[in-house]
Amino acid sequence: MKDIYVITVARNEEKILPFFLDHYSTFADKIIVADNNSSDHTAKIARTYEKVEYQNIGNVQFDDLTKNGLQNEVIAAHRKPGRWMIVVDTDEFIHLPVGDIREWFETIDPMQVFLKPQGFQMVASSFPEYTGKPIFEMVKEGFHDPGFSKPCIFDSEFEIMQAPGFHSAMMNYHGNMIHPTQCDLFLLHYKFLGLKHRLERIRNTKINLSEVGTVLAQKEIIGTQILSNEKRLTDEFNTFWDKRTKVL
Repeated sequence: MKDIYVITVARNEEKILPFFLDHYSTFADKIIVADNNSSDHTAKIARTYEKVEYQNIGNVQFDDLTKNGLQNEVIAAHRKPGRWMIVVDTDEFIHLPVGDIREWFETIDPMQVFLKPQGFQMVASSFPEYTGKPIFEMVKEGFHDPGFSKPCIFDSEFEIMQAPGFHSAMMNYHGNMIHPTQCDLFLLHYKFLGLKHRLERIRNTKINLSEVGTVLAQKEIIGTQILSNEKRLTDEFNTFWDKRTKVL
């Protein structure tokens, strides 16, 4: 059985981080939290988990291109033949609707080294209070979003070539370029946990946005939602709320 490493770049994620670490601790061998200079309790929370390797990367300003570079550095530092890497944001949860994820990985064909789970946007009226209960037992509604079916699971032995946010990527597999294989896993995106939470996250990201990130967002290349006004973000949330159905 390959070991499983989870990598996430985090900044001020104290609300979602306990849900994230509880979840991935159930099947991952190690979780690397690369902390982008958080000023909240992100570091304190991360250090309480036995499987977490915490790193303060000390970056202040941020954008998707910088994030890609940081992810690639962490991937390279932990590369090992026969190791699964799962590269996700702290609001992204790999989930298997039926069965045990660890056992599921044991069934994967050794030639399938690059996996793309099915993406879902999960929606709730408010951010759930952390009680130790898994988030996917508390927020079960959302909708399938093919654009967020991110190819985020791969054998670390091979070189990953990612687009910002891992929304698209290819892999150099023994000199051959390969595309990811769609798999049975779900990738649950818990970004829309109440309008208040959504607006707060966008405001905090905007404050920390680099000059490069601002230019990319202005040109509608990457991160355009960061510069959206409150009305547009509210309309987006309401649209997603109306689209929601039972996912889990």
